[in-house]
Amino acid sequence: MASVYPTSVHRSEPVLTGLLIGVYLIGYIGISTVDQLTSLRYVMYLVPAILLVSPLVSHNTRLQPNILALLLFYLALGGTGWMVSPGLSDFFLRDYIIISGVLVCYAIVPYVREQHIRFIFYVSLVLFAFRYATIDHGGFSLHFLRSASLSQSFDSNEGLIGAIYVIFFFAIGARIETVLAFAMCLLGGKRIGLAAMLVGVLTIWFLLRAPSLNRPKARFVILLLAFAGLNVLSVYLVWIVETVFRAAHITVPIEEFMAGRYKISSAIYHEMSARPILMSLFGSGAGSADTITVQVTAGGVPLTHNDWLKILVDYGSIGSIVLTIGLAAIFATSALAAGLGLATAVLMMTDNVMIYLFYQIPVALMIAFALSWRPSRACG
Repeated sequence: MASVYPTSVHRSEPVLTGLLIGVYLIGYIGISTVDQLTSLRYVMYLVPAILLVSPLVSHNTRLQPNILALLLFYLALGGTGWMVSPGLSDFFLRDYIIISGVLVCYAIVPYVREQHIRFIFYVSLVLFAFRYATIDHGGFSLHFLRSASLSQSFDSNEGLIGAIYVIFFFAIGARIETVLAFAMCLLGGKRIGLAAMLVGVLTIWFLLRAPSLNRPKARFVILLLAFAGLNVLSVYLVWIVETVFRAAHITVPIEEFMAGRYKISSAIYHEMSARPILMSLFGSGAGSADTITVQVTAGGVPLTHNDWLKILVDYGSIGSIVLTIGLAAIFATSALAAGLGLATAVLMMTDNVMIYLFYQIPVALMIAFALSWRPSRACG
């Protein structure tokens, strides 16, 4: 695959990419540290803003027209949801701004080298190791087989972000980093992170060994079918789990197994069943699902923990269909991107990575890298 970037960018380190990485890591310090520095996380919002103005000052970026079209659709969809919804969600601006920013990160592509991803990973790993060593998290155990995490007191964002680093380093054949990223994923403690990691790795392994399927159109069709299936599965996940629990006579309380998601999803189903047709088509507006979640949990849980269900509530059936197609287009650009895409789709089943900039920015950079990546060392 020929590089999509001007030859000149290969001769020097683009300043833009370094700036983006620096800003991201300052924000990631806020995500990864305790109270004193937590406000730094908002610096991360500057990344899509910098990308938005970058085409005016840099030739080292590439625009993705199909993703720009998806961004425009999302901007219009948010306005439509606002008009058909009887009231504006408290989380409307948060979701609307963040998801718009995420799409900007995929639509405007900087030149990214392998060393950039390694640098981000090692800084993230050091921050994780420091926090894991200094915070009382109850120690490592197999409690995660029944509960949401390996420990009940450790904030386990690294269980999500570690998974994408495993996929990336596996794809480029970096064995040491793959092992370190796996440790980050495992100790981070997310069950869904381990599942997503496995799905992403297997996707890349399969595509690189099936040349006929590793073509843009074939990858798009595969991803679209997979995303559509995961979308439907996620929307009905609570009912499926409930049916399995009853049939298998499982003694573990379903609410403990689903870490509170059963109650949240049941309330969302009830709310959707009473929606008028316009709201069913175009949604209740960005952040609506989280508003229901906060009400149901008396403020204890601020996020829905099911992105696919959240999309259906916030943007309706039309929004869900178009965004599913758009996600397939974003991740169909390479085998590496496809692996990251399917891993993301799996994470979306029980988490909220759509509005996690700390997750989406490195994924966007990895996909940017993949546009000029030749997988000669992949999986080696």
